[in-house]
Amino acid sequence: MVDEMFRDVEEAMREDKLKSFWRKWRFVIIGSLLAIVVFVIGNEFYKGKRDKQLKARSAQWQAVLATPESERVQKMDEFIAQESDDYAIFALLYQARAKSDSNKDDALALYNKVISDGKPIYSGLARIEAAVIHMGDKNYGEAGQMLEPLLQPDMPFRDVALYYAAIAALYQQNYPTAQALTQSIIDNPEFSIDLRDLAREINDRALLQSGQ
Repeated sequence: MVDEMFRDVEEAMREDKLKSFWRKWRFVIIGSLLAIVVFVIGNEFYKGKRDKQLKARSAQWQAVLATPESERVQKMDEFIAQESDDYAIFALLYQARAKSDSNKDDALALYNKVISDGKPIYSGLARIEAAVIHMGDKNYGEAGQMLEPLLQPDMPFRDVALYYAAIAALYQQNYPTAQALTQSIIDNPEFSIDLRDLAREINDRALLQSGQ
Protein backbone atom coordinates (compact mmCIF):
# COMPACT_ATOMS: atom_id res chain seq x y z
CA MET A 1 0.00 0.00 0.00
CA VAL A 2 2.87 2.40 0.78
CA ASP A 3 4.35 1.88 -2.67
CA GLU A 4 0.97 2.50 -4.29
CA MET A 5 0.43 5.61 -2.21
CA PHE A 6 3.74 7.17 -3.27
CA ARG A 7 3.08 6.22 -6.87
CA ASP A 8 -0.19 8.11 -6.61
CA VAL A 9 1.76 11.15 -5.40
CA GLU A 10 3.89 11.03 -8.51
CA GLU A 11 0.83 10.58 -10.71
CA ALA A 12 -0.82 13.50 -8.96
CA MET A 13 2.22 15.64 -9.66
CA ARG A 14 2.22 14.68 -13.32
CA GLU A 15 -1.49 15.29 -13.81
CA ASP A 16 -1.88 18.19 -11.40
CA LYS A 17 -4.44 16.30 -9.35
CA LEU A 18 -3.13 16.77 -5.81
CA LYS A 19 -6.67 17.36 -4.59
CA SER A 20 -7.74 13.94 -5.82
CA PHE A 21 -4.67 12.38 -4.27
CA TRP A 22 -5.39 13.98 -0.90
CA ARG A 23 -9.03 12.88 -0.94
CA LYS A 24 -7.96 9.31 -1.71
CA TRP A 25 -5.01 8.93 0.61
CA ARG A 26 -5.48 11.50 3.42
CA PHE A 27 -6.69 8.97 5.95
CA VAL A 28 -3.77 6.65 5.18
CA ILE A 29 -1.29 9.49 5.59
CA ILE A 30 -2.96 10.92 8.66
CA GLY A 31 -3.33 7.46 10.17
CA SER A 32 0.38 6.81 9.74
CA LEU A 33 1.37 10.14 11.22
CA LEU A 34 -1.12 9.92 14.06
CA ALA A 35 0.34 6.57 15.09
CA ILE A 36 3.30 8.58 16.33
CA VAL A 37 1.00 11.06 18.06
CA VAL A 38 -0.92 8.27 19.78
CA PHE A 39 2.37 6.80 20.98
CA VAL A 40 3.40 10.15 22.47
CA ILE A 41 0.08 10.52 24.28
CA GLY A 42 0.22 6.93 25.52
CA ASN A 43 3.81 7.30 26.62
CA GLU A 44 2.94 10.42 28.56
CA PHE A 45 -0.01 8.65 30.10
CA TYR A 46 2.02 5.74 31.44
CA LYS A 47 5.00 7.79 32.57
CA GLY A 48 3.14 10.82 33.92
CA LYS A 49 1.93 11.56 37.40
CA ARG A 50 -1.57 12.52 36.28
CA ASP A 51 -2.83 9.06 35.44
CA LYS A 52 -6.34 9.59 36.72
CA GLN A 53 -6.73 12.97 35.06
CA LEU A 54 -5.40 11.72 31.75
CA LYS A 55 -7.63 8.68 31.92
CA ALA A 56 -10.61 10.97 32.52
CA ARG A 57 -9.65 13.17 29.59
CA SER A 58 -9.32 10.12 27.39
CA ALA A 59 -12.82 9.02 28.37
CA GLN A 60 -14.17 12.52 27.71
CA TRP A 61 -12.52 12.54 24.27
CA GLN A 62 -14.10 9.22 23.37
CA ALA A 63 -17.45 10.56 24.54
CA VAL A 64 -17.08 13.62 22.31
CA LEU A 65 -16.35 11.41 19.31
CA ALA A 66 -19.43 9.34 20.10
CA THR A 67 -21.80 12.33 20.09
CA PRO A 68 -24.05 12.90 17.05
CA GLU A 69 -22.35 14.87 14.32
CA SER A 70 -24.79 17.78 14.74
CA GLU A 71 -23.63 18.25 18.35
CA ARG A 72 -19.99 17.32 17.96
CA VAL A 73 -18.60 20.79 17.13
CA GLN A 74 -20.09 22.33 20.26
CA LYS A 75 -18.97 19.39 22.42
CA MET A 76 -15.48 19.61 20.99
CA ASP A 77 -15.27 23.35 21.64
CA GLU A 78 -16.27 22.71 25.25
CA PHE A 79 -13.71 19.91 25.50
CA ILE A 80 -10.92 22.17 24.18
CA ALA A 81 -11.87 24.96 26.59
CA GLN A 82 -11.68 22.69 29.64
CA GLU A 83 -7.91 22.26 29.64
CA SER A 84 -4.86 23.10 27.54
CA ASP A 85 -3.34 19.66 27.16
CA ASP A 86 -2.40 17.17 24.45
CA TYR A 87 -5.99 16.10 24.03
CA ALA A 88 -7.08 19.69 23.40
CA ILE A 89 -4.45 20.01 20.68
CA PHE A 90 -5.55 16.69 19.24
CA ALA A 91 -9.14 18.02 19.17
CA LEU A 92 -7.99 21.12 17.30
CA LEU A 93 -6.37 18.91 14.69
CA TYR A 94 -9.56 16.91 14.41
CA GLN A 95 -11.59 20.09 13.86
CA ALA A 96 -9.15 21.39 11.26
CA ARG A 97 -9.27 18.12 9.38
CA ALA A 98 -13.06 18.15 9.38
CA LYS A 99 -13.04 21.63 7.81
CA SER A 100 -10.29 20.95 5.26
CA ASP A 101 -12.78 20.45 2.42
CA SER A 102 -15.69 22.70 3.38
CA ASN A 103 -13.95 25.72 4.92
CA LYS A 104 -10.25 25.85 4.19
CA ASP A 105 -9.72 29.27 5.78
CA ASP A 106 -11.08 28.01 9.10
CA ALA A 107 -9.04 24.83 8.76
CA LEU A 108 -5.84 26.80 8.18
CA ALA A 109 -6.62 29.05 11.15
CA LEU A 110 -6.97 26.00 13.37
CA TYR A 111 -3.75 24.51 12.04
CA ASN A 112 -1.98 27.81 12.76
CA LYS A 113 -3.29 27.68 16.31
CA VAL A 114 -1.81 24.22 16.75
CA ILE A 115 1.47 25.43 15.26
CA SER A 116 1.56 28.34 17.70
CA ASP A 117 0.46 26.46 20.81
CA GLY A 118 1.44 22.85 20.20
CA LYS A 119 4.46 20.71 20.90
CA PRO A 120 6.84 20.04 17.99
CA ILE A 121 5.19 16.76 17.02
CA TYR A 122 1.73 18.36 16.82
CA SER A 123 3.07 21.47 15.13
CA GLY A 124 4.81 19.29 12.57
CA LEU A 125 1.65 17.38 11.81
CA ALA A 126 -0.32 20.64 11.50
CA ARG A 127 2.28 22.05 9.11
CA ILE A 128 2.12 18.96 6.87
CA GLU A 129 -1.68 19.01 6.67
CA ALA A 130 -1.83 22.80 6.14
CA ALA A 131 0.77 22.54 3.37
CA VAL A 132 -1.34 19.90 1.61
CA ILE A 133 -4.30 22.31 1.63
CA HIS A 134 -2.12 25.03 0.09
CA MET A 135 -0.80 22.66 -2.55
CA GLY A 136 -4.30 21.53 -3.43
CA ASP A 137 -5.10 25.20 -4.13
CA LYS A 138 -1.84 25.62 -6.09
CA ASN A 139 -0.47 27.98 -3.45
CA TYR A 140 2.95 26.42 -3.69
CA GLY A 141 4.82 29.35 -2.15
CA GLU A 142 2.66 29.21 0.97
CA ALA A 143 3.10 25.44 1.09
CA GLY A 144 6.87 25.80 0.96
CA GLN A 145 6.87 28.38 3.74
CA MET A 146 4.67 26.15 5.88
CA LEU A 147 7.05 23.21 5.42
CA GLU A 148 10.32 25.08 5.79
CA PRO A 149 10.71 24.66 9.59
CA LEU A 150 10.37 20.88 9.19
CA LEU A 151 13.27 20.60 6.76
CA GLN A 152 15.93 20.78 9.45
CA PRO A 153 17.55 17.57 10.74
CA ASP A 154 15.76 15.77 13.58
CA MET A 155 12.45 17.56 12.95
CA PRO A 156 9.30 15.40 13.07
CA PHE A 157 7.95 14.32 9.68
CA ARG A 158 11.04 15.65 7.92
CA ASP A 159 10.90 12.98 5.20
CA VAL A 160 7.31 13.88 4.23
CA ALA A 161 8.10 17.59 4.46
CA LEU A 162 11.13 17.28 2.16
CA TYR A 163 9.07 15.45 -0.43
CA TYR A 164 6.16 17.91 -0.48
CA ALA A 165 8.56 20.88 -0.39
CA ALA A 166 10.36 19.45 -3.44
CA ILE A 167 7.07 19.18 -5.33
CA ALA A 168 6.18 22.76 -4.34
CA ALA A 169 9.57 23.99 -5.54
CA LEU A 170 9.20 22.10 -8.82
CA TYR A 171 5.81 23.70 -9.51
CA GLN A 172 7.35 27.12 -8.84
CA GLN A 173 10.08 26.26 -11.36
CA ASN A 174 12.66 26.54 -8.59
CA TYR A 175 14.64 23.63 -9.95
CA PRO A 176 17.84 24.00 -7.85
CA THR A 177 15.78 23.91 -4.65
CA ALA A 178 13.77 20.92 -5.86
CA GLN A 179 17.00 19.08 -6.64
CA ALA A 180 18.58 19.97 -3.30
CA LEU A 181 15.52 18.78 -1.38
CA THR A 182 15.23 15.53 -3.26
CA GLN A 183 18.96 14.92 -2.89
CA SER A 184 18.50 15.16 0.89
CA ILE A 185 15.99 12.32 0.60
CA ILE A 186 18.10 10.23 -1.77
CA ASP A 187 21.19 10.49 0.46
CA ASN A 188 19.40 9.45 3.65
CA PRO A 189 19.34 5.65 4.08
CA GLU A 190 16.86 5.98 6.95
CA PHE A 191 14.12 7.06 4.54
CA SER A 192 12.08 4.40 2.78
CA ILE A 193 13.19 2.97 -0.54
CA ASP A 194 9.89 4.02 -2.12
CA LEU A 195 10.36 7.62 -1.06
CA ARG A 196 13.96 7.72 -2.27
CA ASP A 197 12.93 6.27 -5.63
CA LEU A 198 10.27 8.93 -6.04
CA ALA A 199 12.75 11.61 -4.99
CA ARG A 200 15.04 10.45 -7.81
CA GLU A 201 12.18 10.84 -10.28
CA ILE A 202 11.49 14.38 -9.09
CA ASN A 203 15.21 15.13 -9.15
CA ASP A 204 15.42 13.90 -12.76
CA ARG A 205 12.37 15.94 -13.71
CA ALA A 206 13.85 19.09 -12.15
CA LEU A 207 17.10 18.47 -14.00
CA LEU A 208 15.27 17.96 -17.30
CA GLN A 209 13.02 20.99 -16.94
CA SER A 210 15.92 23.22 -15.91
CA GLY A 211 17.56 22.41 -19.26
CA GLN A 212 20.80 21.26 -17.71
